[in-house]
Amino acid sequence: LQSCASPSLPLGISSPGASASLAPSPPSLSPFSPAGPSLPPRALPLISPHPSSFRPLLRAVRPGPRAGESGFTLIELLVCMTIGAVILSSLFRAISAQGQLTDLQSAREEVQQNSGASLELVSSELRAISTPGGVLRASRDSITFRSMRLWGVVCSVAPGALQLRVSTTDARHFSVMAGSGVVANLATTAEPVWTEAVPLTGVAFNEEGCEADRYETAGRMTLAVGALPQRNGAVVEAGDLLGVYDQITYRSGPSSGLPGRWIQRRSGDGQGSTNQPLAGPIRGAGVGLRFRYFSSSGAPMSPPGSAPQRDSIAQIQVVVDATSLDDQGNVRAARRDSVTVPLRNRR
Repeated sequence: LQSCASPSLPLGISSPGASASLAPSPPSLSPFSPAGPSLPPRALPLISPHPSSFRPLLRAVRPGPRAGESGFTLIELLVCMTIGAVILSSLFRAISAQGQLTDLQSAREEVQQNSGASLELVSSELRAISTPGGVLRASRDSITFRSMRLWGVVCSVAPGALQLRVSTTDARHFSVMAGSGVVANLATTAEPVWTEAVPLTGVAFNEEGCEADRYETAGRMTLAVGALPQRNGAVVEAGDLLGVYDQITYRSGPSSGLPGRWIQRRSGDGQGSTNQPLAGPIRGAGVGLRFRYFSSSGAPMSPPGSAPQRDSIAQIQVVVDATSLDDQGNVRAARRDSVTVPLRNRR
């Protein structure tokens, strides 16, 4: 209606050419009136009462899914989580089983190496028992014997001293210990007559002495002995075969700082000789390391106590029950190995 009024006339006054049907305009308010100044109607904001006009505002406050997009339901999420848990659990069990298999294989290799190495060393030294009186003590779980280290030919005899022709390589690695000694063969190899063992007190290597003979290329060594080897009044002389031995003991027992029982080896006898751990761990006392004795006919023998009984031993069987222990001392793997050693010069 305001647009129908003449702009040149005050608001509320109609022009002369206006239609008589138009209603008079309300009186305008003066800027200085108490009601305030009048405002142009077009300056007021036009807000449509239709609800569609609020949609842009609602979308800005609460965005919804776009067209073509979809999500997961709670059931789908639970199914996926269950499947993932089953897969992870199966993978963990497979890795754990693989680790246990690796530990078991390592334990089996450990016991195999321990038993094999110990049997190899014990049997090699038992094969060196080649003279009567070589076995000094014998029981079910320990043995003490004379293991030959050197063989030589006597080329000079003096009171308390013997000169030998020996292999230089073997002689240089020999040292005297408590229990070392010598024995001599006073006859031929076909009919040996062995002297009583005498203790060895010292050894020296020299290039002089022992006149040139067929053993000229061999090394020379001088042995200091407590007495000259003899048997039934016959004393060793030049040309006789002579052997130098060490006294060796094998047994089982606990070792400081090591778990369980171990195979122990002692070189020599008396003061200064100690039991050194060789291989282990093994089973308990009387089980982990065992010795069995057989006569020349193959019949088993009780552990011999006297010297004639020990001299009748023809074969010795060594049995080792090796184990592998975990950090708590529980047995992870076990293995039993044995070897039979025939002794030389036993009829």
